[in-house]
Amino acid sequence: MFNITNSLVNKYLGERSRQQWLDLAGDWVDETAAPFIHEFDGFTIWDDSITGVGTKGRWGNLLVSTIEQEELVYVQPRVGWAGISLAWLAKKYGKKLTLFMPASKSASAHQLVCIERGASPVFVRIAAMPVLNKYAKDYANDRGACFIPFGLDHELVVAAGIKATMQQWGDREPPEAVSTVFSTGVLTRTLQIVWPNARFYGVAVARNLHDGEIGNASVISYHKRFLDDAQYANDYRHLIDSAKNYDLKGIEYATRDRIQGLPRAASTLLWNVAGEVHPENIVPGDVDSQREWGERR
Repeated sequence: MFNITNSLVNKYLGERSRQQWLDLAGDWVDETAAPFIHEFDGFTIWDDSITGVGTKGRWGNLLVSTIEQEELVYVQPRVGWAGISLAWLAKKYGKKLTLFMPASKSASAHQLVCIERGASPVFVRIAAMPVLNKYAKDYANDRGACFIPFGLDHELVVAAGIKATMQQWGDREPPEAVSTVFSTGVLTRTLQIVWPNARFYGVAVARNLHDGEIGNASVISYHKRFLDDAQYANDYRHLIDSAKNYDLKGIEYATRDRIQGLPRAASTLLWNVAGEVHPENIVPGDVDSQREWGERR
């Protein structure tokens, strides 16, 4: 389904040592709710669904707190938690958040949640996400706003992620293996700096993966599209709150022994970025999300 690079280079490791990343985070401390670290089906799981803001909501705190511009600009796919996390951060720091979103006849649940939580949408009809990324970047440049890279792929997010993970993990023994899903790879590249001696595994669920993005992880592709839910999502509905098109695909593969070489042991850590979320007060009919070619609003 998705093409995966053969390169085992982590582009973050060429930039700084772990101590230099920690120095970049300075005296910042993660003050959001602590994740839930517990046993799950023979593994240990890091569950950020309990925080309500997702992993990127915690890790993005340092970045957004330092941005001087009043407006943040980001590209929000039809499904994905980053825009939801940014909506929380924008509200926390008194920023305006503008999200460029792919147009469609009906806005998705995640798009509606972003809007409901304060984001201003710009819907654009596109053939591919890189085009939308360029539109968003040009818009930010024209307005003097702060454009945030896709996946929050920013040095301050990495620095905060390293510090926050070490802070929350505490004096536990480091995991021997770590399994995550892959979109941009920001999560796994950051964790590879936290636990340099662990073996990393991953499931690509969103896009092709390029040189420098997977680090030393052994990665396979999920067999369904990003927009599709995990094949056995219903089997997990009472077991864990996990985004069905995202982390649940990796959890499903891990617990069904679909990831070759992944040890089923408490020393293996699975990562759950966020839970399922749905709008509370708006429905697709409340939002005009359809656009013609060349139309942006």
